[in-house]
Order: sequence, then structure tokens, then C-alpha cells
Amino acid sequence: MTGRSREMSSRMSYRVWLDRPMVQSHFPMPSANQLRLLAAAAEGNAADLAADARLLLEAGRPARAHALATLALEELGKRTLCLEVLAGKLDETGFRKAWSTHLDKLERSQVEAIVSANSVQRVFAWYEDDAAMKMRGLYVDANPIDADGAPLTPSDVDPLAAQGIVETAEAAAARPWARSTPNDAAIA
Repeated sequence: MTGRSREMSSRMSYRVWLDRPMVQSHFPMPSANQLRLLAAAAEGNAADLAADARLLLEAGRPARAHALATLALEELGKRTLCLEVLAGKLDETGFRKAWSTHLDKLERSQVEAIVSANSVQRVFAWYEDDAAMKMRGLYVDANPIDADGAPLTPSDVDPLAAQGIVETAEAAAARPWARSTPNDAAIA
């Protein structure tokens, strides 16, 4: 294989990886070992995302901080999905559906978010609102109320709300349950 064809093959492989749907039915169901590895990787990524959200918040970028903190909670939801399968509480169909849906992953992190909340507002925060605010923190959109009104922009994200979810994500990612992935014996 020439250098150019190796480069094209590598680029095509990367492109296939980028275009692949998450955990679709044509991919094998993760094994118990892979589920444990996925759970641990999701936990680590949640901690990294929460730390990055803190950096953005401290740099005066609350909209993006809110979005990353919400993604950190979604990653903790992925960990929960893996543990539910290992515990026999979720079947393959349920796993595949929830894994590919942002709201399902965020919903599964709600208990951790509530326990980790440092304010009444965060205790009673709806995961659907967090998901909507994540999108608000990333994208410009048309004003849904006033056709002649100003567009909705990331700057519309409340800095105090961003601070609250960043603190919640940091605390949830640091909790003892989020730092260890039990083996099958511990789950059974």
C-alpha cells in the first residue's frame, strides 16, 4: 500500500467511525467486560467535562459551561445505563434506545444530580430544562414568541444557572459511586 492510499484508507476509516450511529443494532451488544469499561470511561469523561465546564465558567463563558456540565451529567447517565444492563435491570433494546437518546441519558443521571445539588433550584431542576438550556448555550435560534423579536442566543443563558449546574456536575462526578465500577459479583 502506498503512502497516499494508506492515508486515504485511514481517512476513510476515520470517516466511517464519525458517521456511525451510536450503538445501533448492527453493532454487537457490548459484553459485560466492555460495559464495565464503558462505565469507567464515561465516569472519567464526566469528570473531565465538569472540569472543562469550570474553566469556561471562570473564563466568563457561562453558556458553554452550562452545555458542558449538562454533557457531564449525560455521561454519568451512560454509566448508569451500563450498570443497569450488568444488573439485569435493562435489556438490549432498552439499552440501545437509551444510549442513543440525550434525554434518556440525562434522566438516568437525575438521582446523582439531585443528591449532588447545592441549591434548592438545582434539586428541583428538570432534566428537560437542562437539555434545552444546553442547546441554548450552543446555538442561535429564532424567537419562538415574537416573529420580529431578537433571536435567542447563547448569551441568554443565566450565569447563575450555569454556575449551579457546573457545581452539580462537579459534585456528581466526584461522588464515590462515580469513581468505581463494580464487578459482576458486586452487582448480582
